[in-house]
Amino acid sequence: MFLGDVQDQLAAKTCDGIVHWRKEWCVGQFRLPGCKADVKLDDMTLAEGMVKGAKTLVIGVVNQGGVLPEHWTSSIVEALRLGYDVASGLHTKLGDFPEIAEIAEKYGRQLFDVRHPSAKFETGTGIKRSGKRCLAVG
Repeated sequence: MFLGDVQDQLAAKTCDGIVHWRKEWCVGQFRLPGCKADVKLDDMTLAEGMVKGAKTLVIGVVNQGGVLPEHWTSSIVEALRLGYDVASGLHTKLGDFPEIAEIAEKYGRQLFDVRHPSAKFETGTGIKRSGKRCLAVG
């Protein structure tokens, strides 16, 4: 779980949710100097996370505007070089950063911009359909 250098726990709400609901999928947290958030996983370097079995670096934080701070780029590039895929819920797409996109391509890694679906989904019509559904509102 990548916490960057966020200054409060609220900014780590995505990490908090993943750790709460799927702790068994998490091997540790990676924090930059000055980070004040803590999701109570072991602090580790990207290399240590890889040894522990991590496969995807999850950028699980929010910030004003949902942008990727430029000083996080080197950590993301390092993760890609080590063999991580990278997932992000920020408004900014990882692939919009040439350095990140080029390294991901070079090393055959995937970038997941979960806020930007790769498929189109039909809008609900209210017409009865078979199968069970879960209504999510918010």
